[in-house]
Amino acid sequence: MAARVAGQPFGGFYKATLEGPRMSHDNHPQSPAIDSVVSFFTKIKSVRDNSFPNVKRLWFRGQSKHLSNWHLRPRIFDTSPTIENEVVQWFMAHAPARHPLCPTRDDYAGWLTLMRHYGDPTRLFDWSESPLTALYVAIQESDNQDGIVWILSPNQLNKTIESRHSPSKQMSFKMSEKGHLFSIADDRIVDSYIRSLFGDGHNWNNNLPPAAVYPSQLDLRMVVQQSMFTIHAGNLCLEHLQSEIKDYRFLYKVTILAANKYSIQEELSDLGFTLATMYPDLVHLGKWLDPAFPR
Repeated sequence: MAARVAGQPFGGFYKATLEGPRMSHDNHPQSPAIDSVVSFFTKIKSVRDNSFPNVKRLWFRGQSKHLSNWHLRPRIFDTSPTIENEVVQWFMAHAPARHPLCPTRDDYAGWLTLMRHYGDPTRLFDWSESPLTALYVAIQESDNQDGIVWILSPNQLNKTIESRHSPSKQMSFKMSEKGHLFSIADDRIVDSYIRSLFGDGHNWNNNLPPAAVYPSQLDLRMVVQQSMFTIHAGNLCLEHLQSEIKDYRFLYKVTILAANKYSIQEELSDLGFTLATMYPDLVHLGKWLDPAFPR
């Protein structure tokens, strides 16, 4: 658990864990490096043709650092169920004075989405339907660190829900819906992944696999970034889950060498992918217009 920092809520949780989710690459083969937007799309096509030949939908996640001790899971699972519940209750108590359109008290999926949208640590893990959005994130900062773009088949991931859990147990998914992509507000997702978080006696379920869900779009940023999520019930990592699944692949990794980040960043800027367009609000517009800010 994070060490306490004076003057911060939840024992300094935010300061101690905002470096991001931890992930490991040990169970994935190394991929050829990318040195341009064109070579990136060439690689995406190769991955689609060879690893996901019958899959229509792919999601993408950018990571600007290539660290061996990070996992593909939300950073909230580096804390405890008690802290997760406290973060939720704190946010719900203080958000209405700061946001005019908060969800109703019992809209649990709405609250979780709103929290994640404003950067709070939740059990939601960010993905995008846009490969260029993920590439933009992967080449930011950390010029001395390789970047990663993770590729996920959400429908293939959701097959694991039934392969690990009988429909008669925790989730009432029918076999005809195997691999189905769910709304975060679907009652089955809420009941299995979200509802207990808002009550007493909350705990984690480390056996329930993550599920791929699509959110309600709260504002323009989610539209621009084509936001999607995986939702997690415990500290089971996606890369570890993939190592358990022998019959099919749902996860793939593409490496962006640190030496190529700057040139790719220039290409993306020419294509209109900038801080101001990726984060369409006044705060980021001001940062982008600041002459001291690298564009």
